[in-house]
Amino acid sequence: MTNKEKEKFFTQTIKKLSKAQKWKFKGYFIFKNINDLFFESNFYINPKTDNLQGNLAYKPFSLDNTFWKLTEMPENSKLPLSFRGDAAFRVSSFDIYKYDVQIKNIEKPEKEIQALLDTIDKKVDQIIAKNIRIEDFHDTLEKQNNNPVGVITCLMELEEYEKVLQKIDIYRKADIHSGYSFEGRDFYDLIEKTCNKELGIGNSVLMKIGKRISEIFRN
Repeated sequence: MTNKEKEKFFTQTIKKLSKAQKWKFKGYFIFKNINDLFFESNFYINPKTDNLQGNLAYKPFSLDNTFWKLTEMPENSKLPLSFRGDAAFRVSSFDIYKYDVQIKNIEKPEKEIQALLDTIDKKVDQIIAKNIRIEDFHDTLEKQNNNPVGVITCLMELEEYEKVLQKIDIYRKADIHSGYSFEGRDFYDLIEKTCNKELGIGNSVLMKIGKRISEIFRN
């Protein structure tokens, strides 16, 4: 069996067995939405060593909707479920399980793949049992300190606009970039503008300027 044939065979086996356990499959990853949580698990096949490597991750289902609304792409919410796992612009999921499994018998890879899928399902059940809220997910991301877009999107969904502005200031001073730019506008700039609008900061400044101009003309 050539490396290319092996990779194709392993992928077909993952697809078959994962679908039997109610996962959806696309290209290199499986995914599902359960209890308002989006789960995704990717598979990188190394045909030279017969290893399956990857990560299981999750995020609240609503986060991408909030992110796309904030970045003026609300239509993305209506796209297929897989888009939440492979879109260029999305909130990154949080990794909860990393795996590296070697297939012992390349002619019959079902044993190791099935065992891996069973373990993945158990990890998913453990997360579901925690009844995770946006607040909980935010706290988890804060501890890891490697997903500024996720942290800010959580706070925006919670309408914690002042905290968002504080976080943006902290990220900028620490030179932590969002990694996203929309038609020349950085993610932080876009969110900062939204927060100022929600807090009425811009409006109050303009009102003061307008009032001062009126006073000048009256005098």
